[in-house]
Amino acid sequence: QPIVPDAQYQYLAEMGPRLAPGPGSATVPGRALLALAEESPQLEAHARELRGLLRAALAPHLGAEPLKSRELYRQFVRRQ
Repeated sequence: QPIVPDAQYQYLAEMGPRLAPGPGSATVPGRALLALAEESPQLEAHARELRGLLRAALAPHLGAEPLKSRELYRQFVRRQ
């Protein structure tokens, strides 16, 4: 089904975004999903909302282990 810009979606592992039954903290606006799909210049405006989506998408693969990306970035910056 097409993404509706004004609707709220929740991310279900292995199924992708689904229309949310109601508002909640784990929802993402359709407008943010469309910006991501289109690689729109407005993508930055939805960064916070999409960060949660990324965490939900990675959770089944990472388990309880946190990502080390910030730590790796800091090490890289220090070396330069």
